[in-house]
Amino acid sequence: MMEQQPINQPTVNSPLEAVQKIILEPNQVFARLKDVSNWSWIPFILVMFFAILPSYYYFQMIDFDWYVNMLLGTQGDMSPAEEDFFRNSMNPDAMLPATIATIIIGFVVITAVMAFYLSKITQIDEENTMTFGDWYGFMWWASLPLVVTSIASLLIMLIAGHPEMEPTALNPFNLTFLLGMDMNSDWFTLTQNISIDNFWCMYLIAVGVSQWTNLTSKQCYMIACAPYAIIWGVWALFILL
Repeated sequence: MMEQQPINQPTVNSPLEAVQKIILEPNQVFARLKDVSNWSWIPFILVMFFAILPSYYYFQMIDFDWYVNMLLGTQGDMSPAEEDFFRNSMNPDAMLPATIATIIIGFVVITAVMAFYLSKITQIDEENTMTFGDWYGFMWWASLPLVVTSIASLLIMLIAGHPEMEPTALNPFNLTFLLGMDMNSDWFTLTQNISIDNFWCMYLIAVGVSQWTNLTSKQCYMIACAPYAIIWGVWALFILL
């Protein structure tokens, strides 16, 4: 249960200690983060590094010809000319940099959107003085569960060591992987984006909002879960319709 607890002495004295404690003592961590600056570079570096690492290792490990054939199998009926164009466009030297760039840009943009959302929605607390920049740093801390997912992904790839491993292994905690869903499924992309670590992130957001504002526990959880519920719900409706 989340409670705003006054902290008489700093119980988290460094950003590295905050990274260690955020799993079991997130209330203490976010309470401390409210009063410090420039600590968010640590989770930013960790999240970016571990977001990129599984993709980097994956493209070093797989048989690229098999990978291209696998992707072709998800494209439906194609003419020989279209297949040739597709194969020629799949340059192994360009795929990894493009993937890394997409990951970096995606995380920066999504984090900024969430920070903007939190900076606006928390204005319902009239005493809240946290700025967009504060919430932007906050979101990197709330994104740390990704590190656990990435480590699990690396372990799976290292243990399997198979050059024909499907990319679903890059997130072993998402619904696609857990349900063994085929890449041709209409639900494939959505289920890839619904992962156990998303719910962990929601919890950390709720805990952090409770420490940074005077909002009730119910309000904090609603604020944390609303963006995910709306995006997943609208996405599902598009698939159904």
